[in-house]
Amino acid sequence: MVKKVCKTCGKILIKLPSHSKKYFKSRKYCSLKCRPHDFRNKSTKGKKNFRWKGGKYRHTKGYVYILKPDHPFCNPQGYIFEHRLVMEKMLGRYLLPKEQVHHKGTKYPMGSFEDRGDNRRKNLQLCKNNAKHKKLHLKKWPIKKCLQCGKIMPIETVRDITRKKFCNKKCQISFHKSKK
Repeated sequence: MVKKVCKTCGKILIKLPSHSKKYFKSRKYCSLKCRPHDFRNKSTKGKKNFRWKGGKYRHTKGYVYILKPDHPFCNPQGYIFEHRLVMEKMLGRYLLPKEQVHHKGTKYPMGSFEDRGDNRRKNLQLCKNNAKHKKLHLKKWPIKKCLQCGKIMPIETVRDITRKKFCNKKCQISFHKSKK
C-alpha cells in the first residue's frame, strides 16, 4: 500500500483502489482546507489570495465592479458598480436604489463595451428612475416616420422602434386599402 504525508497538516494519505497512479502521485494535500492557494480557505481570501487583482473586476457586460463590503448597497459578495461610486462622490451622498447612472458616450460610442467602463465624471449623468434613463437611450435611435403620411412620430418606448409604423389608426387603414 502506497502512503504519503499531507504537506500542511501531516496527515497520512492512503492510495485507494479508485485513485489512478497519476492522481495519487500529484496529490500533496489531504483536503481543500490544506491547499494554500484554494479560494475556499479563509486565510487566502482578499489580498492574500494569489488571484487578487486589487478588488476591481470587469463584469461580462463591461461595467467595472469595486470591492466595498461596507457600502449599504453592495451585492452579497461586497462589490458595487464603479460608476455608482463616482456619482455618489460627485453628489456627496449615497444614490437611491431606483436612481440610475447613464454613460453619455463622450469618448466611446454610447452602449459599447468600452463606454460602460469609462467612468469619468464628464461621461456620467444621473437619472431619477429607469424610465428617464431609457428615454436617454431612445434619443440615439433614428427618427421614425409614418408610412402613409410621412409625419414624424414620437418614440417613447423601445417597443415603438420596431412596431410603430403609423401615426394613427386612420393612416394604418388607408395604407392597407391602398396596397390592395
